[in-house]
This record gives sequence, C-alpha cells and structure tokens, in this order.
Amino acid sequence: PAETVLRDPDPSNDPNEPAVVMVQSTSVVRRAQVTLRNLRIGNSRAEGVAARGPSTAILEHVVVEEAEAVGLFATDRARMQVTSSLVQNTRAQPDGAFGRGLIVESAAQAEVGRTVFARNREVGVFVLGVASRLVLEDALILDTRERSSDDTGGRGLNLQFGAQAEVRRTVFAGNRELGVFVFGDDSRLVLEDALVLDTRRQAS
Repeated sequence: PAETVLRDPDPSNDPNEPAVVMVQSTSVVRRAQVTLRNLRIGNSRAEGVAARGPSTAILEHVVVEEAEAVGLFATDRARMQVTSSLVQNTRAQPDGAFGRGLIVESAAQAEVGRTVFARNREVGVFVLGVASRLVLEDALILDTRERSSDDTGGRGLNLQFGAQAEVRRTVFAGNRELGVFVFGDDSRLVLEDALVLDTRRQAS
C-alpha cells in the first residue's frame, strides 16, 4: 500500500507545536477516534503521535522516527492501539530531557502489538500513575540510550506510581541501567515469555 510521509524540516515552523499528529477530545459523551495507517513521521521538533482526553488513536504500520521528546504519547484517559509499527531514534528536548519511545500516563490505556521501540532515550516505554495501563505483546524494546542531559537512564520499560502492565512475548535487549523497572507499592507488572538480554552499564 502507499505510504504517507509527514516531516517538519522547515525551521520557520512553530517550534512549540505539541505533536505532528494530535488526537484530542474534551467530550464526555462521544470519544474522538482517529486511525493512522501506512504512515511515516520523521524529522520533527514535536511529539510524534499524541492522544489526549477521551479519545482513541489507532496506529497500524506506522513509523515514528526522530520525533522530539516523545514518539507516542497517551494521556488523560486516552486510548492508543498500536500494531506492526516502529518507534525509533526519538530525540531529547532542547534541555536534554526525555526522548522516550512511548508514554502512557494519567489514566490512559495502550495496547501495543508486534511493534519495535529502538534507540530511544531515557526510557523506551514509560507507564505512570494509578489507572494507567499497558498491554504489550510480541514486541522488541532495543538499545534505549541514556538521557542527553546527564548520561543517566536508558531503561527499557519503566512502570511506576500505581501503573499496571501486562507484557508477553517481548524482548528487552541492549538497554542501559535496567531492562525492566517497577516502582511503587500499587504498581503491577505481569511478565510472561519475555527475555531481558545484554543490559549495559549506565553511561555516567
């Protein structure tokens, strides 16, 4: 099938744009839904794909590369479904923070299958907060790099402060500091048929 390419190479564009693709809704009655298929997003000074509020973003055969701060972002009760996709080389913010592949926070939910997160920064996949939930299956989280600002981090999966995740048939390889990290009394991780390989020493 044909592929659509979205880029942001023009420095005259607004550097504060929130995301290349934004799915957002404030309605409590009807949930906004957008499907992205056979799409490539690259070379941007913004988040790749963001879903905010009671909305649903469905990604199929999507490549997000060299986004800024976050490749995929689900927050504030949003839902994100990602299949057969690639998120790689997410860049840090100008202050050197972030560069994460996927963030799920503030009661958002994400279902991710047959997807690769490669060479992102700080954390490959980050799930934060009570009622935030991730289902990750048949995935690869590879070569997460350290934070640009201080050379710390590089974790594959980071789950904390009451977040929940179910991870199956997933490989974590070549990440820094920790392959999988769970923090907080109410956080819960189910990890089945997974491999954690070749975790490297923290850079700093």
